[in-house]
Amino acid sequence: MLLLLVVSAGFVARQHEKARKQCVAKCVDFDSCHGAPADHVESCQECEANADWHLPGWYRAFGWPDGVTAWALILTLIVIAAQTRVAAIPTEATRKAADAALDSAKAANAQIQMMKDKERARLRLELRPFDPKDGASVGYLVRGDVFITGSTQANVESTYLIASICRGKINDEVYRAPMSIPRVMEANIIPIEVVTPLLRGAALVHRESDDIRDVLRNESDVYCFGCIRYGDLFGQMWEYRISKKFVFRSYGIPLADGSDLASGWWADHGAKDANGEHRVHRE
Repeated sequence: MLLLLVVSAGFVARQHEKARKQCVAKCVDFDSCHGAPADHVESCQECEANADWHLPGWYRAFGWPDGVTAWALILTLIVIAAQTRVAAIPTEATRKAADAALDSAKAANAQIQMMKDKERARLRLELRPFDPKDGASVGYLVRGDVFITGSTQANVESTYLIASICRGKINDEVYRAPMSIPRVMEANIIPIEVVTPLLRGAALVHRESDDIRDVLRNESDVYCFGCIRYGDLFGQMWEYRISKKFVFRSYGIPLADGSDLASGWWADHGAKDANGEHRVHRE
């Protein structure tokens, strides 16, 4: 394309020079001969200065400087557009390579997390059904078991377990009794029993009180709240929480002590995140 432009410009320049020489020759002939009528005589200076007037109009598209400058600008724009299109190809390839690398990294992280989830320790607290006949001579006890699963150990940071009998909402700040479990729980150990006394407020529920009878009549409720905060081998912190309310069911069968045969179960109580295992972040 550039070669064609140069050849065209050269051709037009040659034709322009030829036209200029014709004007000069016409001027010389006019001065040396008897001449033509005045209204048909072309001025020598005007003819030479505007020699390109005698050329076809399309010649000017390749003439100097206007034609050549215009074509140079057009070619420059074409080159810029071509370079932009060529540059877009590696940019798109780079984007696709980056997306592929990101997908690969996500897959690798998912694989690592899957391995952690399989190997990490998990603690779980399960309450046993509340038995009004269980406990010391002066009070009642709520029992449970702490289980560990996974092939690695758990590092216990803190624990508490609260059991309370009340007619309204429990104040869980009354008594935070720590659980009797080791600070380091090894994998695959047998479940560890935990026990906490049954309270009303900050006081023990005594055997001679009417509190249990109120519970059996559904006039009072037994609640249990607890938490085990622990870290796994991979540096992640977890909490296993319980927030339970014991639901009694009486069978209407009188017992020797004058009460009815009753049993029941622990039902979830409170907010959705008040029970189960939850990931936490270190403060």
